[in-house]
Amino acid sequence: MIAFFLLIGFLLASGLFLLVENRQIRRSLSEIPLRIAVTGTRGKTSAVRLLRAMLAVDGRKVLAKTTGQRAMMLLPDGVTVPIKRRGGPTILEQKAVAKRAAALNVDVLIAEMMSIHNENQFVEYRQLLRPHIVVLGNEMGEIEQEYRDHFMLLKLGAGGTRAGRRDAEHQRHQRDPQGF
Repeated sequence: MIAFFLLIGFLLASGLFLLVENRQIRRSLSEIPLRIAVTGTRGKTSAVRLLRAMLAVDGRKVLAKTTGQRAMMLLPDGVTVPIKRRGGPTILEQKAVAKRAAALNVDVLIAEMMSIHNENQFVEYRQLLRPHIVVLGNEMGEIEQEYRDHFMLLKLGAGGTRAGRRDAEHQRHQRDPQGF
């Protein structure tokens, strides 16, 4: 019987922790007017760096995050800071990036997505980043349709660039991010 109450207590504490963490993530994200996620199988880091440079030249205060073996945060002042990892890469490091972007009061957060599997991508873009724009570095098949259904989609590839529309839910919940 004691084990049952301990289990219930643990589940309640875990649920409360997750609820508080979710609120903190959403609060951080709400302070960032424009969030861009870059995904695909090739060229993500180059796309992140190019977008960051273009938006910075335009006068935007941008924090960008690249991933891979040498994950980096490119701060608004141009300083590149390595992301320290305890163990292997995890999509949960996007939380720290969003928190840092909010603390620096940036206009734009550009984050290279890390996930490969559909279920992880869903968590990364619907819970951790909630981007306004998703940039696909190349064809990704069925994943592309999922993005098209929910976000503005910029598709980069041999056929040029084309943009999709934002979904109605997104339009209802987001304000115009300072004329972006």
